[in-house]
Parts: sequence; structure tokens; C-alpha cells
Amino acid sequence: MEDGAPVGGALEHPDDVRHIVFSPDNRQLLTGCGDGRARLWDIATGQLAVPPLEHGDGGTVWQVGFSPDGGRILTAGGLFSTSGEARVWAADTGKPVTPVWRFPMPVRSACFSPDGRWVATAGVDGLVRVWDVNTSREVVAPLHHQLAAWQASFTPDGRRLLTSGKGGSWHLWDLVSPSSSAPVAAHTERLMDLEYHSAGRWLASGSVDRTARLWEADTLREAVPPLQHRAGLGNVNFSPDGRYLASSSGDGTACLWDPETGSPTCPPLRHPDAVLVVRFAPDGTRLVTGCKDGQARLWGVPGGQILLEPLPHRYDVHTAAFSPDGRILVTGAGEWDTPNGKGEIAFWEVATGRRLAGPIDIRGTPLALALNPDGARVAVAGMDPLPTPHAVQLYEIPTGKRLGEPMPHHDGVSWVVFSPDGQRVASAGEDSVARIWDGHTGRPLTPELRHRRAVRKVEFSGDGKWLLTASFDGTARLWDVLTGEPLSPSLRHGDGVVDAVFDPRGGRLATGGQDGAVRLWSFSASDWSGEDLGQFAEVWSGTRLRGGITDPVTLEEWRASWLKLKARHPEALLTSREEGALWHERQMAAGERAGQAAVVAFHRRWREELGRGDATVVEGRQ
Repeated sequence: MEDGAPVGGALEHPDDVRHIVFSPDNRQLLTGCGDGRARLWDIATGQLAVPPLEHGDGGTVWQVGFSPDGGRILTAGGLFSTSGEARVWAADTGKPVTPVWRFPMPVRSACFSPDGRWVATAGVDGLVRVWDVNTSREVVAPLHHQLAAWQASFTPDGRRLLTSGKGGSWHLWDLVSPSSSAPVAAHTERLMDLEYHSAGRWLASGSVDRTARLWEADTLREAVPPLQHRAGLGNVNFSPDGRYLASSSGDGTACLWDPETGSPTCPPLRHPDAVLVVRFAPDGTRLVTGCKDGQARLWGVPGGQILLEPLPHRYDVHTAAFSPDGRILVTGAGEWDTPNGKGEIAFWEVATGRRLAGPIDIRGTPLALALNPDGARVAVAGMDPLPTPHAVQLYEIPTGKRLGEPMPHHDGVSWVVFSPDGQRVASAGEDSVARIWDGHTGRPLTPELRHRRAVRKVEFSGDGKWLLTASFDGTARLWDVLTGEPLSPSLRHGDGVVDAVFDPRGGRLATGGQDGAVRLWSFSASDWSGEDLGQFAEVWSGTRLRGGITDPVTLEEWRASWLKLKARHPEALLTSREEGALWHERQMAAGERAGQAAVVAFHRRWREELGRGDATVVEGRQ
């Protein structure tokens, strides 16, 4: 080959050749083709060594590879934006060694670990999976790469996996000792709703991928097989006693499930159009559904029998809530995404279906209702038609009389909730802020709780001291209810956070994102003073709030805060030089992306002092 002349004849393919690799002994050549087949060639003869290895979905074979000993072949690919698959084959016979590993979108990269025991696959859906070749089981929970993942490769020791993807993002994952900060489970498409079982046993999620899923609350392992619908889900809801789970779907059904087995308790509850909401009564014997046909319906649990004539509305029924004693139902309906959107709320007697008050006209579509724990008031929030003001409004139950002043936002309000004692109301706004209000007068009690993009969910902790927010800026956060000050650093996802919920057992919370990921987080501030929390925020961010303006802290200030906190709360802080250097490196990268020169300089100084270290998960940009 010194003169660059071809060796042997051309290896003909009927379509584009997408990948090519030599065997470890250089005697064979493996190619992946756009016709959905991989081919193993004998280099000496130019002939096929085994029949073509055919992918069942007919899509492009994007990646091929040999195991380190050359005894096995790996192929991966898929059809554009519709399906993907990967498989391992015997190199000597071309027979499959594993079942087909199927994916909702194409697999762009796949590789063997250095010892040949594992295979990593990276998909256009952003999910990276690691498989045991002998058992075909996943070695770790799916790894969520930001946006599409294009490439995956193991480090030489096989303990870590490097992935890269769209936009130049890259991750280094520790596969032997994964990070304990946030266990991850995954849907294949956007998550829509997240809810804890009343005793904290399970975590339920609903997704656009047409499934509801039940996860073990401590491990995020799937407790039962996915609960299937024929269209994307709207929301999920556990009965108060935890015996049943309800799910709503765009396929025109709501379903009742036994969470112990994952089996339906009755046939699907059929509707003439998409079901937008499901909610259990406090005693768990009734379920209300809201439908796009403008009707709310009451069903018996667990049999699914219709109990009353449908409760009529003029618009799509988006939200519903029972009073604490279960005697009154409040429903909200409205036009969605129309320039002059209209809405209404109504109050119903549950036993008879008699309308007690309403329909009461409101601006826009009510997306959330929250009833005060004493059942005397309801807070209504929603998307108002521009350019009218956006607000949360209190109404008396069951008369429908307006109470107090509107609680304004600058854009639509997506969620509202009362504190456990009923003294406060919290709201989540499309204007990138959450607000805390007096639950009687509507007066603001704290400054605005700011995110960088729309806030989609707010929730009070069980003791009412903390507020949890979820935002499309890719973060969730804990706040002090009395002061509005942050109690935690940002809890980050690779994409927008759709939902966030407290574990009813305390000490932990769960978040769900647009990327389909469900994550667990542990955080406790029960024994922290206000001074400690302020210092923790400074140490974590490298900044301090002075007179409403955020300034970088000096190196000396940071060191003093660090030493105080380390003495009082050693379990909450990084302790090794390697971990400290890694953390400063990540903060420096974040500062560079945000264009914050002072933050970058601060963290660069500390990174250089501590030295570069190893990592469980490193995130950055090429």
C-alpha cells in the first residue's frame, strides 16, 4: 500500500456506506450500510465471510464494531426519527448473540467495553444505555445526555464512559460508582406529570411516550411494566389511600390501575375526546375526569361505573378539585390558545351533580385549582388572553363570591397551591417567577422567586416551611417560605423541569423533565440557621446578594464561609481536593457559558489551587 494503489476489487454496496472498521487481527472488514445491513468481508478474498447482518427496521446501520477479541460483532442504527435498534452477533457464523435492543429513535453510536462484557449505545433521543452482553440487561439506569447523543466510548479501564452530542456537549460518566446525588429513571419522550404515592412507596409519572410508569421511590427501578395508552398522557393521580392510580390520555380514555400489579381494575373509562384531567375524591371512592368535549364526569372506584350525568361546561374541562370533605367539586374549563380565550369555573354537589354556583366567567383558561384545607376558598390560576393582566383569584366555596384582590403575574399562571395550614398561596408563572401570597388577602409576602424561564410548578413541603419550584430553565429549587431566599443550589436537568414533588416521608424530592428524565434529590436544612443557609448559597455560587444586587465574593470571604460551614455541616460539603477542583471547574464552565467573567476568574483561581481531579460525572463543552 506504499503507492496508495487499491488492494483487491471494490466491496460493492447497494447504498451509502456509513461506517467501516477493521477486525482486531486485520483479516476482516466490517461495514454498515444505508440499506439496513452490515457486512463482514474477508480482506484476502474480497468476499463476504457470513451472510449480511440485517436490521429488522430497515434503517441505516450507523455504527459497527468488533469486540476486543474479535469474536463478536456489534451493529446499531435505525430509521430516521421513528425507531432504532442494536444487536450483537457471532463473528464466525453471523448468528445473533443477543436479542434486538430496540429504541424509539436511531442509535448513532455503539461500542464494546475493553473487556467485551458491556455495550454502550447512544441515541438521537439523548439516552445513553449500557448493556450486559451475556444477559442483555442494562447495567445502570439510562444516562441522560443533553439533546441528541452522537458518540460513546469507554475509557481504557472500562470504568467510565465518555459521550458527546449535539451542540458540542460532552459527559464523562462513572459506571462503577455512579453519582449518589440524583438517581435517574427515564421515559423516551417528554414527561407530563409526576406524583408520589401517599406513603412514599412509589413514584408515578406520565409521558408523551404513551405510558404511565411506576418507579420504586428509593431506587427508581420500574415496579411494574409500563402502563400503556394509545396516545400521550395528560396526568397521573394516586388515590389518597394509595390503592389505585388513575391516568388520563389524549386517546379519549382514563384508566384505573392497581399499583401493586400494574393491572387495570376495570375497562378503560371512555370519553368522546381527549381526557385532560383525573382527580380522586378524598375517600378514594370517586374519580372525576375532565374532557375536551366540555364535560366533567364522575366515576365509581375501582369498578369504573359512571355515577351521574355528565357535568356540562361551555369549554374544554382542564382542571378539577374536590373539597376536603368530598361533598363539593370545583371544575375549571376554558378555550386553549385562542386570542380571546374565555374560561369559567363551576361548583357542584358531588352526591347529586347539582350545580351550586356558576358558571362564573373568568379571563382565559383555568389550568390549576387549589382548595384551602378548610374547604372554604379556592384559588384559580390560568392563561389569560393578552394583553389583559394575568392573576390568581380567590373565590368563596360554594357561593363563587370573589375574595380579596387579584394576585398578579406578568404572564400566564400555570400552577397554584395552598400551604398546608392554608395561610399562604404560591403560584408559578410563565413570567419566570414564582410568588408567595397571603391566602386571605392576596397580598405578596416575599419578593419574587426568580428563574430564567417559565416556572411550571410550585409545591409546599409538608411542614409548610419550604417551597419547591420547577422551571423550563432546566432547574428546580428550594426556597424559604418566610423570606423568599433560596435554600438550595439549583437542581439541574439537561432540559426544562416540568414537575417537582416532595417525598411525603421527608428528606427527598423528585423532579421530572422535558427530556423524560425522573431524578431523585436529597436535601435537608432542618438544622441550618439562616446565617448557615446564606453562607451555603455563597459557597455554592461564589456570589453574594447585596442590596438586591448579586456580586462575586472574594477569595478570602469564600474561604471563611467554607471553613465555618465545614465545621458545622461537614456532610453537606465536598471534602477532597479532587472533588473540590472538579466542582470549581464545572462552575467555571457555567460562568463561561453565561459570560460572567468575575465568576470565571473566581472559580479558576480555586481550581488551580486545588488541582485537577477525577470525577463521577463531568459536564462541559468541546
